[in-house]
Amino acid sequence: MHKVNCEIEILTPMFLGGVDGKTPELRTQSIKGLLRFWWRAYKYGQIEEASNTMERLKALKELEAKVFGSSANGGNKSSFAISVFPKKLNESMSPFPDSPVHKVPIPGKTFSINILKYLCYGTYDNKGKFTKGYFLPNQKFNLIIRVDNNDYEEDILVAVYLLCEFGGAGSRSRNGFGSLRIVNKNVVFEKLNSNLLNNVTLNNSFLKELAKLHEVPPFTAFSSKMKFFKTKEEYNRWDECLADLGKSYKSCREALEPKHKYEDRQYIGAPLDPPPKENFKSLLERHSKPFFLKVSKNEAGKYQGTILFMPSLYCFNLDRSRNGKSISKQKENNKFQEVCSRFNQLLGKDVRLEAIR
Repeated sequence: MHKVNCEIEILTPMFLGGVDGKTPELRTQSIKGLLRFWWRAYKYGQIEEASNTMERLKALKELEAKVFGSSANGGNKSSFAISVFPKKLNESMSPFPDSPVHKVPIPGKTFSINILKYLCYGTYDNKGKFTKGYFLPNQKFNLIIRVDNNDYEEDILVAVYLLCEFGGAGSRSRNGFGSLRIVNKNVVFEKLNSNLLNNVTLNNSFLKELAKLHEVPPFTAFSSKMKFFKTKEEYNRWDECLADLGKSYKSCREALEPKHKYEDRQYIGAPLDPPPKENFKSLLERHSKPFFLKVSKNEAGKYQGTILFMPSLYCFNLDRSRNGKSISKQKENNKFQEVCSRFNQLLGKDVRLEAIR
């Protein structure tokens, strides 16, 4: 048994709520859940002995129980435990910065909105006041990992790396909020692959390793179908970086189909339920978008934005829509891939972005 101390910096406002869902709290359960998500996303494509999807899923489940623990079949202890320090950080419910750099026009309207508010939709009421508190950026905390089984230390630390390089913590993390950075990479990853010491935008070798799987996975996971973009510009502030990233994403989403049409946009994220007068209701009750917006920070203190596309089958174990109607899984899976392909083409043409993979 030994401990690994990860020094983590919060780069963008983090809506990581406590039990009430409103008060910010560094909950170890939430962080461990995020590590499990990124571990699954990584490990699924690394299981080489499986000959088909069901075998791969079975092998993943068995390995997951060894790493993260399980209550099935008498229970299995987790190979690690985590704690955080300090548990209390500076928090706020104040409005985000509002300046011309944050503004984006609304098609068909005579006014603009703050792109940061667009990205965190659902965290504030109809008067624009936050209903959820958030941890302020430019703060640090320690994620302390107690490794009880050395056989799985690399798995655990790779999950930490992926969380901080591609994702974030808390509500609206797929829109760039709760972006994190590992400050002491040299200490955390000194025993592992030296590729992990680099920022992911400089890490072509690791990106190739993530893309080993050549089929579309049944859940959100890395595969050869992934795409990765970064902002061409580096920024002095997190909000400028996230604003440009949000503008790119929003403009591409709106370019998928004409105004008041939603058949394609529902595949980017569901539910998608416009006003009743539009007479449209999305096919699925819920489907998380396959795009992960992220703000990173380099050693020089400059910010850069990235967008990771990590697709899965749109309908894997799903035979009926949210209205109970029978659906064709092959048809919907193909439509999802087609819409995402057009979305990625739009991202590739955006003047603010550069395709890395």
